[in-house]
Amino acid sequence: MQGKFGYDSSYNNALTTTNLPYGSKTAQIPQAPAQCPACWPALLQGVAATLEHDSALGRERFAAVIDVGANKGQFATYARLRWPRARLICFEPLPEPRAKLARVTRGRAEIQACALGAAPGEGELHLATRADYSSLLALGERQKTLFGMDEAGVLRVPIQRLDACISAPLARGRLPRAGSRC
Repeated sequence: MQGKFGYDSSYNNALTTTNLPYGSKTAQIPQAPAQCPACWPALLQGVAATLEHDSALGRERFAAVIDVGANKGQFATYARLRWPRARLICFEPLPEPRAKLARVTRGRAEIQACALGAAPGEGELHLATRADYSSLLALGERQKTLFGMDEAGVLRVPIQRLDACISAPLARGRLPRAGSRC
């Protein structure tokens, strides 16, 4: 059954089941990615789905999911598993993680090669020694201490406004986001 935003609303108990794109109609989403056959293609690329998001987002239904600062596709892998028919839009300005993101999503996501911000232009992305913590914001001392990392340099990246990258009707929808650093 199609919901008002175009998603499939026929699955039961959204916290533990989903319609998977890899064959079976419904399946349990386990807590460990290695126990989830739909996660295996990403795991072969060294990317684990952020299945811990299921406790907060698993009951939601979305026609579109925006992953800001998508890195190599940890949340995108979860989003594709949880909402297989949703439009998935990922933003990742770093070339290497973006290339892995493309391999992980296997053509099933729109990938934008930019950061998001309040105004279009260019900005300095602060590169962390742990790439998934790189940010347009300078890394804080506490962040560096807590996560055992340092700033490894800066990279000039293009910045776009979200409303310039997506269609207006989508911009008014209810969307989950992960990794927003703008």
